[in-house]
Order: sequence, then C-alpha cells, then structure tokens
Amino acid sequence: MIGVSWMELMIQYRGIKHNVLNDAPFIGAIIIAPSCFRECLGCQNKDLKNSPLYDNTAFDVISLVKKNKFNQGIILAGLEWTCSPNEMKELIHAGLDAELQVMIYTYMTEIKFTDTFPDLFQLPIWVKFGEYVDSLKTDSNIQHGVKLATSNQCIKYMGGEQWEN
Repeated sequence: MIGVSWMELMIQYRGIKHNVLNDAPFIGAIIIAPSCFRECLGCQNKDLKNSPLYDNTAFDVISLVKKNKFNQGIILAGLEWTCSPNEMKELIHAGLDAELQVMIYTYMTEIKFTDTFPDLFQLPIWVKFGEYVDSLKTDSNIQHGVKLATSNQCIKYMGGEQWEN
C-alpha cells in the first residue's frame, strides 16, 4: 500500500447496484466484493461468486457511484469485503473523501472487526455485524431503517459525527 494512492490502486469487484433503498440508513450503491471464503448455510449471495470480475481504481469505482445522483453513499456488501482488506479500506477512504456515506456488511462480530481493523474504528462509517444464521431468522430485527435477516445481527455507527438523515 505504501506509495499507492487510492486513485491508483486497482480494485476487483463483481458489480455495482445503484439506488439501493433498504440496505443502509441512506440510498446507496452496493459495491459487490470479489470473493467470500465463508460457506454460510442459506447464503443468498452464493450466485455472485460466479459473476464477472471488474478491475478499476477506487477513484473510478467511486466516480461510477457518483454518476447516479440518487446515491448518497456506498454499501460494501454482496460478498465479504474483509476478504480483500486493502481494497475495502481504499474504497472506504475514497468514498469518505468524495463525501459519500459508507456502510460495510460483515459476518464478523463488533469485537472481531475492531480488533482486526482498529484503524477503521473511529471513521464515520456504518457497519452491519453478524453472520447469517438460518436458525436465527427473524422478521422483527429492524435497525436504522434496515431489516436484518437474523437476530444476531446489528448495525452500528462507528465514529465521528453521525450523518443527518
């Protein structure tokens, strides 16, 4: 990473879905991670593992998101961005630099995430913690306007001043 700015680092991703309304406390674009090592029972995104891979700089990915005037932020989801930590961090910083809100979906618990990524803990980002557990499915876990699939999941705003909704 040293000597490479987020404008130059190549990011692999499996696609961008614009105008997503219900996966974050803002309207955003889901940027789909390139991979996931997890084999979650009942995974809703398994088919994404076979989607084509795209290569772009973080700057270009964020530019694609910003072309859609309805996108207020980026949602790093679809597969597991923590499997590509350098690219995840570059997209987070590029999004924040572009004055976009940022949300990350991860299977990790809050403790594991903050232990693994202590440099992200104080950034003004949203994180959805908790893996999908089929036996914990629920229709009543709604946090920050987002309906979560299982009762063990939660959404937290990590640091900085919270965005106005």
